[in-house]
Amino acid sequence: MKKVYFIVVAVLLTVLTVSAQVMPPDLSPDPINSKILQIEKTELLKGNLHRDGLVFSYKTQEVEGKKLVTSYPLVIETPGNYFLTAHVLGINDIPIDGVLVDKNELKLQPIEVFIDGKSFGLLNLKKNGWQSAHVGQNNAVFLNSGRHVISFKSNMPYYPDIDVVKLSKIKNAAFFEEQPFLDYIQSLRDNGEKNRHNTTKYFDSKNKEATWENSLKSASNSSSSWEVTPYTLSNPAGNYKHKMNVPVVYTYYKKIYLNKGQNVVFHTTPIAGQTYHSVDPVMYLFAESNFQNAWVNDDYDGFHPRISVNIPQSGNYFLVLRAYSSSHASSSDGRQGLVNVYQNSNLLQSDAPVSGYMVSVGTSNTGTLNYFTGYSTGFPRLWLAPYGKLEPLQFEGERYWNVPPMDYNWFDDARFRIVKNTGSYLDMYMLVSSEGAWWVYWGNADVYGSCKQAGSGVVNAFPQLKANDAIQTAPQTNSYNCASWAGGRTDLGRFFWASNSPDGNNSSSDWYVAGNFWKSWTNYFENNPPRFAGAPDYSFDGANSSNGDVAMWKDASYTHFSVRREANKQPHGYDWESKPGGLERIMHPRNALEENGGYGSIDRYLIEVQEGVIRSSDEEFTIEQSLKSGLTVFQNVKLSSQEKGKIEKMKHSVKVQDEVEMKFEDLFNTISKPKFLKISNPDMLFKLEEYNDLQEFCKKDFDRIFPYLIDMVFDDSEREKSEIASMLIENISLDKYGKLMTEVKTEWRRNNYDKNGAYIAPSPLMNVRNYIKKVLSINAEGGLKSVSLNDIENSLDIFHVYPNPINEHANIKFYLEKEENVRLSIFDMNGNEVERIVQNKLLQKGKHSYLLNASEYTDGIYICQLQKGSILLKRKILIKK
Repeated sequence: MKKVYFIVVAVLLTVLTVSAQVMPPDLSPDPINSKILQIEKTELLKGNLHRDGLVFSYKTQEVEGKKLVTSYPLVIETPGNYFLTAHVLGINDIPIDGVLVDKNELKLQPIEVFIDGKSFGLLNLKKNGWQSAHVGQNNAVFLNSGRHVISFKSNMPYYPDIDVVKLSKIKNAAFFEEQPFLDYIQSLRDNGEKNRHNTTKYFDSKNKEATWENSLKSASNSSSSWEVTPYTLSNPAGNYKHKMNVPVVYTYYKKIYLNKGQNVVFHTTPIAGQTYHSVDPVMYLFAESNFQNAWVNDDYDGFHPRISVNIPQSGNYFLVLRAYSSSHASSSDGRQGLVNVYQNSNLLQSDAPVSGYMVSVGTSNTGTLNYFTGYSTGFPRLWLAPYGKLEPLQFEGERYWNVPPMDYNWFDDARFRIVKNTGSYLDMYMLVSSEGAWWVYWGNADVYGSCKQAGSGVVNAFPQLKANDAIQTAPQTNSYNCASWAGGRTDLGRFFWASNSPDGNNSSSDWYVAGNFWKSWTNYFENNPPRFAGAPDYSFDGANSSNGDVAMWKDASYTHFSVRREANKQPHGYDWESKPGGLERIMHPRNALEENGGYGSIDRYLIEVQEGVIRSSDEEFTIEQSLKSGLTVFQNVKLSSQEKGKIEKMKHSVKVQDEVEMKFEDLFNTISKPKFLKISNPDMLFKLEEYNDLQEFCKKDFDRIFPYLIDMVFDDSEREKSEIASMLIENISLDKYGKLMTEVKTEWRRNNYDKNGAYIAPSPLMNVRNYIKKVLSINAEGGLKSVSLNDIENSLDIFHVYPNPINEHANIKFYLEKEENVRLSIFDMNGNEVERIVQNKLLQKGKHSYLLNASEYTDGIYICQLQKGSILLKRKILIKK
């Protein structure tokens, strides 16, 4: 079946707009010059040490008359004699018109070497394919200290494929190790051989995607393997696509210069001994500068593609192959392998690798969208198909991406941008491969796509934050702030702070310790009490700039938190991520939010720990997963009809309500300004004239204003107003009714599990709502009707399973107030007893601990049930191996 796809010009030309290097013209200076300036500044032109030599990976490509040139600008620090080696792709020498005089005498395309404009001879190419090559007799060349340019020139239409050069003072070191690539080629050959009798196309949707728990960790978690399984992470409120741990490995591509009117036909065939169903390549041809000129083909002959086209415009084009089913992009689960590539019926390339990994980045987002990799241990190359998996590729990304204004250096990672003008959903796919075939370029990377450019509001709020460094990860909201996000939660509010300054008061927080600032924050990050079931523990001990997962910022006081890598099992981009107050959530370079009189700078770090051992645990997961699995529930404190009636009776007049609203409006007009919108610490709020004016107004006539504040606290539609009203009620009434807030927190501490065994997540706002309900229960004489505490305590301190979720083992701990008969069992969700750990045993008063071995359990939800005397307590647990 013949299938060749072309761009439908009339409909799609207005959908995406790009210019040189797929950047809007008003934002893009000359990309080559800007990149070289950036590279020189960071000394990348000095190369990297590799096995008794210096290797250089930055290159430029250009047309020079009838020659195509690949050049390496570099800087030599130590003058001397150097032996030059290139890692180069040998191809057959096919003329630009594709017509050979004698097809029986295929020769390799000659590549001439120039150093600082002077010819140095031809590369000694020995075969069709990737190889380590030197010049002529491999004689040394003397290079002075300073800047030089090594250029490789070939005849049109194919650019010289040099993916790295090496300069060594030792002749025996002037080579690139080829065995890793040969092993890779053999694995692809074996895969094709395995599938040569299989005529079924493999679809990615049929391949199981890994979860974080059963994968090798990504580069951000210290793995450099390319034989990995990608996975996605929970991303609350995130408005982009991502895939972690994506393999970065070589798949065949060529840069070509083609002339207008030229007819070119590209197709592939099986290698010797294999069939047209052994490997399943997809072929792309597209223009570098005009994205309208793009073609794709999948199955023309068997699973093999063919593209035939009259070139509409002279210029650079890319020919790219990828595997139809990427799966692991390195395993037999996909359709990877080797093929032969032909141009106009002439063999161009033998044993060309077909691999790569396709990531779905479909989106309805509009405006400037970012596509990039993070924490790569390889050298990734990106290609984008904007309209679907089997639609044409149109854009490519690059390393050394630099478009001022920006500070972040994109060296090992790749990035590009497009402008999307339509609000309709586009089924975008991004192909991830390596920059070249040198094995050092392989590894893995975290991949991000369709990320909106950050808005001017957040960029302008931070003087050091450059526009092209800031990438949006979630829209603007007041429902959570930096501290909430740093702890993995998105519900704690814009002004949530475990503690205010050391002298402040934040008594509604369950993590707050009066007068002890550091203990309050330590409680929050160390899960005392847990932020949610399965929340990771963080510690200040042993944390520094190189290993920290959370950063704590300080100016005159502490101001902000930011997170990176996979903190809270969430993706955080290429460097760090922040939720600045009520502004949008953004990725940014580490120090980009620095400002005296603002956030200040990073003062200290926290690192994830597990039972005292630094580094992350497989058992931890996100708040979204915890809620979905039922391990955690949120409180939803509402007013009863009787309480609502009492509040209505307390109200005096519309005039009072109007006065309160006016004072709130004055405050909101101030805190909505960019200067204040980024603030999370309520200390700022308490210093504002408008807040103090509002608080004094409420103090003077609190009894009359109280019911209107209650309405605000219980209004879920205006979170910021609800938070401020709750602060006002606390600050004004705690002197009189502080005992009630103590009761609220004590009751939660004694009963923080529901009847089904789910953990009830702490919430300062819900504590204030419960506090208000207690205040409303005060009798007519003004005396407190203190609610007696439940005789049955159902808390963490009494009965706890840790860790939860469980990978293989967990500790079951419980406390007995007296000597009692105990039965401890595990039940499945159908009520079947799976295991009895303690069988009606008389145990002494005090603490007890038992080990749960879950290695033989199937994954799923279970109930750990403790029967002590006549009391039955439950804990919902998740076993996830």
